[in-house]
Order: sequence, then C-alpha cells, then structure tokens
Amino acid sequence: MKSIPGIIIFFLFFLHTSLFAQQRCTVYTRDGSDYYKIGFIPPLIDIKFKNHEIPIGGVIYEFEGRPSFYKNKKAQTHPDTTIGEYSCPYTVTQNLIKVIRPIQRVKNGVIYYETSIPGISMTVYVYNEYTGSYVVPGLYQVSSTKKYLPQQFLKITFFREEKEIKEGFIYGDIAFEFIGGYSATFHSSVIQFDPDYRIKISPTNSTCSYKNQTIQLPTASIKIFNEIGKTSLPHHFNLPIQCEAISNGLDNDVHIQLFDALNNSNNSSVLTTASTPSPGSSAPAASGVGIEILKDGSPLPMGTKWKAATLIDGQAAGTVQIPLAARYIQTSATVSPGSVQARATVTLSYP
Repeated sequence: MKSIPGIIIFFLFFLHTSLFAQQRCTVYTRDGSDYYKIGFIPPLIDIKFKNHEIPIGGVIYEFEGRPSFYKNKKAQTHPDTTIGEYSCPYTVTQNLIKVIRPIQRVKNGVIYYETSIPGISMTVYVYNEYTGSYVVPGLYQVSSTKKYLPQQFLKITFFREEKEIKEGFIYGDIAFEFIGGYSATFHSSVIQFDPDYRIKISPTNSTCSYKNQTIQLPTASIKIFNEIGKTSLPHHFNLPIQCEAISNGLDNDVHIQLFDALNNSNNSSVLTTASTPSPGSSAPAASGVGIEILKDGSPLPMGTKWKAATLIDGQAAGTVQIPLAARYIQTSATVSPGSVQARATVTLSYP
C-alpha cells in the first residue's frame, strides 16, 4: 500500500507535463510553417583568402551579427522584417539555440562544424546579454517580451581544415532556435545562411609571376642541317619566376606549362616559327628550321604541365630559376639561311 501514492504522484506529474507542453505558441508565417526561417548574411559574401598565408587550423574569416531577415514572416503589428512576432500562453524566460551542422572535429573543448565546402569548418557562438560575452550555443535566460522573439547575435568563424580547398559556396541551415518557459518550449525558428545572398569562398594559392624575356640563340652554321631532325647544340637559359613568401605551414608546388604562341594547338616540342624576319635583323626569315624546347635534356612537348618548383614553408619572397634549353632543329629537307623567330607563352599554376 505504501507504494501506491508514489505511482499516483508520478502519473499525475507526467500528465501535468504533457498537458502543459500541448499549450502551443504561435508564430506568424506566410507559408504556413510553425517556425520562422531566418536568413543570416555576413558583412562580406565574397570571401577571398590566400592559401599560402593561412595554415591548416587557421581562421579564414570571422564575422558577427544578428540574423537579418525573417524570410517567411507574415506582417503583424511590427513592420520590421528583422523582428519575429509570436504569442504564447505562458511567460517566455528561456532561449535555446542548437547547432544542427554535422561535427567536423572537437579540439580543446571547441566544436568545429562542417560547412558545405569540403576542407572548411566553422564554429558558432551566441551573444549572452547577461554575461556580455559570446558563449557556446545552449540554454540560457533571455529578457524577452511576450510578443517579439529575442534577437541573438551570432559569431561565426570559418577555419581551414585541409591543404586543398576549392572555390565554392557556403549555404544551409545553421541552428534551430527554441524559446520557452518552465518546462515547455517550442521551435520558433531555423537560422540559415540566407539563400538569396550566397556566401562565396574564393581561395588563391601562392602567387608567382613571370616577366617577358627574350632568349637570343647563338648563330648556327647551315652546314650542320643535312637531314630532317638534325639539331644544333642546346642553349641553356632560365625562366625566372617571382614568388611571394610562404607562411601557412605547408609546402606549395608551382607548375608550369609552355604553349606555342603562334599555334596554340601545337603539342610538339618544336615552336612554330614566324614568317617575318626577327626584330632588328636585316636577314630574311629562314625556312626549314625551327626552335625546339628542352627540359632536363629532353624535348618538351607544348602544353605539358610539370612541377617546376616547390615553395617551402617559411621561404621568403624571391626569384626561383627554372632551367630550360633551346636549340635549332631541321624540319624539312631544304633549309634556307636567315633569322628564326618563335614565341612561347608561359602559364603558372598551383594545383
């Protein structure tokens, strides 16, 4: 008999809680949803950063602000689109923000969430007006009227997680927001990156540049060209590329491609020669001979991409010399003397 009052008390408590939770709050939406869709827009929506300046784990961009627009709000008494209105049968004293992004990693108690771009994570903090600081999203007290939703400031930070990050857009839901009092809560809104203002992430790699140069080959005797494929001795030269300093904790590769400036579809190692004399030359244009580019002593087909250098972390800005060579090569059975002119386009890339 002593156990009966305990069972009855428990049953009454459970029934009381269920009835209380059924006292629904109302938000005023145009699309019939029982929660608001809040668009969040950072101050900068085209975020550019340089890969060689940000290490893995480093901050790409940080911003704070209030969720900007109630996307599906139906006009009530307050015309401001940044104000959400609701009505509740109980006094609202608490606010709960729950981040709904998948977790990327946890380090030193900090939760890093996945974003829509692989290799970029983010943290989310909420401003607590009572402590005057940003705190981990969770349950805390609010000073809210019974008519308007509390407007919480968020601080979101994007972090670099991987070496290779491709350009892309940040989008999707960030968190659910609940408000309530006592033991009753209701889902008041979902905070999302505003789909009308797409956040673009544009990474750039270590920047190198190349200034135009003229390579003067030594004169070759026409007597050596007695059959197709005959070549002169190679003339060695360097491609000097100017590169920025590296400070991201990673080594960065620089790739180079050469293209025939007079015939972009040419994929042989022999450049197309101009039909006009070389600048400053009184001799006519030679025929039956071309200029071949060599890399490490072997012919280099146009359009071939190769790793020309590795920029080491901590390396200061400076010039990197890329060794190549060029030589004359006989391209037809008959060779006529004269000047030979060809041009190549240099393309640098950082895959």
